[in-house]
Order: sequence, then C-alpha cells, then structure tokens
Amino acid sequence: MSDCPNNLPTHALTLHGPWAWAIVNGVKAVENREWATNHRGPIFVHAGRSFDSDVSARELLARWGAKPPPEFVRGMIIGTVDVVDVLPLAEYLRRFAGRPHLHEMAIGPWCWVLANPRLCEPVRYAGNFQLWPVRLPPERFRFLEPTIAQISKPFDLRDMFERLLSYYGPQKWWPAESPLEVILGLILVRNSQWSVAARVIDRLKFAGMMQIKQLQQLSDDELLDFIRPVGRQNAKAALIRRFVDEIAEKWSGFLMPFLSRETKIVRDELLALPGIGPETADMILLYAANHPVCPVDDYTRRIFSRHGLADEKSHSESLAHLIHDAFGPNSQVLNELHALIVQTGRNFCLKSNPRCDGCPLNTGVRN
Repeated sequence: MSDCPNNLPTHALTLHGPWAWAIVNGVKAVENREWATNHRGPIFVHAGRSFDSDVSARELLARWGAKPPPEFVRGMIIGTVDVVDVLPLAEYLRRFAGRPHLHEMAIGPWCWVLANPRLCEPVRYAGNFQLWPVRLPPERFRFLEPTIAQISKPFDLRDMFERLLSYYGPQKWWPAESPLEVILGLILVRNSQWSVAARVIDRLKFAGMMQIKQLQQLSDDELLDFIRPVGRQNAKAALIRRFVDEIAEKWSGFLMPFLSRETKIVRDELLALPGIGPETADMILLYAANHPVCPVDDYTRRIFSRHGLADEKSHSESLAHLIHDAFGPNSQVLNELHALIVQTGRNFCLKSNPRCDGCPLNTGVRN
C-alpha cells in the first residue's frame, strides 16, 4: 500500500469494466473516443456498471496474453492513468506502426495515448459522461504498490509466423504434382500417417490412376485394394468414389473448372459431400486451388490458446477472421502459416506434455 500521490487527478473517465481493468493493469495503452480532449496529465479510471462488452473484451484480452479476473469491478474508481497525447486514428497508426500490439487496440476516431497506470483500492462513485469532476477528499484513496504487468511480451500472429518461418524454413506445401494428388492426399492422410498416405499415392501414380476418368473406372474392390494401408479405408474409398463421380458427371472429368470458381461456391459444394468437413474443405481450397482461406484444426486451436491469441473455445470462424485480419487474402502466407502450425503442433505443442523448452514459440507459453 502506498500514500496518495501528490498530483491526484481532478477528473475521471468512465469505461466498461474490462477496459478499465486493462488500462490500470498496464495491458491497454490507448483509449478510443468519439471526441478529443485538451486534457493532459492524470485522470481517474472509473469502471462503469455496463456488461455490454464483456464477452468480446475477454476474447481480445486473451489474444493479448492478459489474465483478467473472473469478475470485473463495477461502479467504482479503480486507479489512475496519464493522458500523454490525443491523436487522430491515422496519425496514431502511423506513429505506432512498429508496435502491432498497440496498433490492434486503436480503432479511433480519436486515440488517447495513455501511460503510467496506477492501481488503487476501489472507491465507489457514480460515473458520468465526458471527463467528469471527482469530488472526494484525497484520503479516500489508497494506492497499491506497483506490480509486474499482467500481460506477457506482446505476441501476435505476425510474430508467430516470423518465428516459425525462421525456425523451420519454407514448407512448400502441398507436396504434390497435381490438384487431384493434393485432394487424394488430404483424404488419405486423415487418421493416418503421411508416410503411409504417400505410399498409397505412389501406388496410384505408378498404376496410372492419378486422373479422374481412370479412378472412376476402378471397381469398388479395386479402389479399396489400392488404399487398404491407410486407416478407415472403407470410409475413404467411399468419399473418393463420391468426389470422383461428382467431377466426372458434372464437370466431364475436369477438376480445375470446378475448383476455380468463387471460393464460397466451391466450399459449399465440397461440404455437401458426405465425409468432407470444414477443415478438409478449406485444405482443398488452399492447397489444391490456391484460394486464400484459413484451415483451422486442433493444432491451430491449441497453439493460439496457449499463446494468448484466442480462447480455447473460440469458434473456427473467429480464428479464421483473426488470421485474415493479420495477413489478408494472401494465399501464399496462409499456405506457409498453416504448414508451420502443423509442424509445431506435431513437434512441440503436443496435447499432453508439450515440449515448451525447445519450442520456437516458447515466449509467453501457457500450459
């Protein structure tokens, strides 16, 4: 506990509880407002009573590596912070372009640049709009000793990509000579080892079966015999048969006209085939047809969660949006990113007993 500072603020700003907590704990260093202010110097941070932004705020705080409490203080002054500048959004983004963690927090139109957060024991007080005056005697405030910031070193998707690319080098996925080979490999490798799936692919290629028309001419027993070494061969043979028949009947056996259409149309038609789920559909789109989509698998969820980029229960759509926000529709980067995530999940970020010590992402790991 420490005494009240000499430059005690005279005014306060009310924020939603999660953001008030984030500011006084050193997690959030910018406040977005519809209006500017000439005020510079300390202000009280007041946690409002609203619950409106709690869910979205918790998801963002988790992405930033913060560890908020189960419940946020409401209707109280919880600390102070200095307003050191107020900038239009474009100027703020230009000035802080090299610091993506701060860059992501800024949505404008006016960005209040904050520094020197201080925690105090909560003091109940009714909030107000704009910057409002605080009329309480100084002795009401008891400030807490400075603590270590409750957020790890800023870590974002670009950091992750650069570290993994530096560690592994380009992966150049998918290792195949044609889009059909990619698709067959993706189907065969499910619930199996890649080395086994690769041997099956080699058998099909050696027999001249790496074309839609040749595959369609195989009997069910012949097809099953080719893919027998992989796991769940009956289900995979049935899926290959359905896919091959679809392309043969609707596209005269030509695969690229099917794959080259609008992403959503192709994805919906892939998902309509029994046995193809969202992850496999997105893998086909990305690796067989170069569509800029984001496959989200168990490795993605696990790594993002352990490194504070997203909550472990986040929906696949949320994770895909997170990736697109970071990289845009860049299929080459998305290709490498997913391949690097898979390599890291297999080698280090195991479901049980992760090998964190040697992991290229070991900064900020949370088991």
